[in-house]
Amino acid sequence: MRSTLQRPCTARRATWLWLSLAVFAASSASARDNMVLENLLRDCRDHRVRVRAAEALGRTQSPAASGALAAALVDKHPAVRLAAATALGQLGAADALPALRASTRDPSPAVAKRARASIAQIEFYQQRRGLAPATPRPVRYGVYVGELRDR
Repeated sequence: MRSTLQRPCTARRATWLWLSLAVFAASSASARDNMVLENLLRDCRDHRVRVRAAEALGRTQSPAASGALAAALVDKHPAVRLAAATALGQLGAADALPALRASTRDPSPAVAKRARASIAQIEFYQQRRGLAPATPRPVRYGVYVGELRDR
């Protein structure tokens, strides 16, 4: 007999997920809840459930969820990839940067744009926390060539 975490995604579990996502938005999820969400993100056939699972994982603020979300960046449905890129930006996990950089070349323009925005968001968080060096600003000089007249 399979445990609850190993059962495939069914209509009953999908309904449960839709009803329980409001709870995830308001409270922090436990490690078991994160594991259920990661399994739904990885194994469920319905792309809408995978999208909601990615959104819920992004709201948990658990750094352990970044691995499952990075794996979802190569999902076959663009809505799941978009939700995963958004969730990774919300998490601010620097270990997801290589996967997000690869997603900037995604065939879907919305996913590529969101991946670039999430990269910028993560780098901003890292700079703010003092974990990454600040990027130097370019210095521009102007040179005037010609006569200088007193006006």
